[in-house]
Amino acid sequence: MRLFLISPFFFALTSCSSKDDGDEGDVQEEHCQAEFTLTAADGTTASMSHCAFHETEVDFATMEGALLPQPHALRFAFYGPGGDTGDCWIFWDVTGACPEITEYSMESEGVSMSWNTTDCDVPDAVKGSFEATAGGSVFSQLSSQPVSGTRQGDDMALMVSADIDVSAADGTRLQGQVTFQEDVAINYIDLTACTGSSGGDGDGDGSVGVEFGGDDCDDTNASIGPHATEVCDEIDNDCDGAIDEDVTSTFYKDSDGDSWGDPATAYQACDAEPGDVDNMGDCDDSDENIRPESGPDECDGIDNDCDDIVDEDGRTGHYPDDDGDGYGADLPPELYCEGDAPDGYVTTPYDCNDDDATVNPDGTEVCDDEDNDCNGEIDELPECD
Repeated sequence: MRLFLISPFFFALTSCSSKDDGDEGDVQEEHCQAEFTLTAADGTTASMSHCAFHETEVDFATMEGALLPQPHALRFAFYGPGGDTGDCWIFWDVTGACPEITEYSMESEGVSMSWNTTDCDVPDAVKGSFEATAGGSVFSQLSSQPVSGTRQGDDMALMVSADIDVSAADGTRLQGQVTFQEDVAINYIDLTACTGSSGGDGDGDGSVGVEFGGDDCDDTNASIGPHATEVCDEIDNDCDGAIDEDVTSTFYKDSDGDSWGDPATAYQACDAEPGDVDNMGDCDDSDENIRPESGPDECDGIDNDCDDIVDEDGRTGHYPDDDGDGYGADLPPELYCEGDAPDGYVTTPYDCNDDDATVNPDGTEVCDDEDNDCNGEIDELPECD
């Protein structure tokens, strides 16, 4: 169990039940109300009343503009059944409290809250030892007034009312409302810097932290908040619930190291993983010789330059040669690699009559009303006049 180090002179174990009306001559009545709800990470809840016993220590400081000493360091302990003899307690510390500040974030220096429910009468899911890492407390009242004077050791009537909403790293949540009044002895300490947050704006960026109902998701960093512009750093800079939206780049795996990535491996990130690239189009990421802009796509049956066309730079035009005269029909060419053309195809066109082997560019012109040499003229010989 954690030791709660408080000087006995300033430390009282207080029963918070009301005094009977018949008790005459008693000092000002002390009262306490502290109800907490504990929610486990799996949603299991338990209600806990922690005013059976509580302990309070308050240090006071003299502050400019204040006529009376003000509470400056607060330490509270709320114990469950059995008092301080078991592990059923809540500890709450606020160092650097100041009158003008009402909100105290768990992320602020000097503010902490922990609880141990090992010996509490609660479901097993909410049992354990926890330390708050997020959330905070909001005081609706934190004031005091003299009972017998303002000297060291004199009593002050302390009035506290606060709402608490904190979470541990595992998601366990502690919520509560605390209201109590009791007399505490004055112990003066030097005034130090105020902690917590003014108006719930701990970092002074003009936005209230989410722990106090605002929309600043990191109230310890003035560069993070709804006012900020999202940058690529794996942080939700503008507190919209999305990280690095619209500012990441697209990268691709480059397994063969040819500086071209596989489109199927695209991912969004601020920076590429080692070896990855920001350009894509590699249709075979296992062969460094196959990539866009690889050079002429010669005849090998592979799309070497990844343009979805195979062997386009190595193919040549072929033409059907139906009459077998070595000249193909004067038609648009069909592209084939050497040795892949169908039988009867040749690489020389310009046969103006592919049904007659005597008619072709090497043919002999005769007077027969036909363009025998395929030069575009018919019977151009003198004797044909």
